[in-house]
Amino acid sequence: ITYKDESGAEKPVTATRTVDATTGKTTWTSDGATVDANTGVVTLEIKELAVGATITAKAKDNGGLIPEEAPLESDLASKALETATVSYDGNGGTGEMKDKKLN
Repeated sequence: ITYKDESGAEKPVTATRTVDATTGKTTWTSDGATVDANTGVVTLEIKELAVGATITAKAKDNGGLIPEEAPLESDLASKALETATVSYDGNGGTGEMKDKKLN
């Protein structure tokens, strides 16, 4: 998974699936995001993402669980975050607040 953070720097995240050879139980870990250990669902904090950032991901399977299994890699998938512009209408009152674009 790759995305741009609030400073515009590109950030990579890797989620890794491990299968216990004895029990067959699957667990997931990640090197830079929250990942559900049971499902592999990765959660990125919205506050860490650039406004309108595009998140790109691909899956990779190294194969090898059975001798004839070959490594596989998915096509890239991308999704741009939806944004909204928040503004303030003083409705005749005093004060000022600039509008801001948010994810």
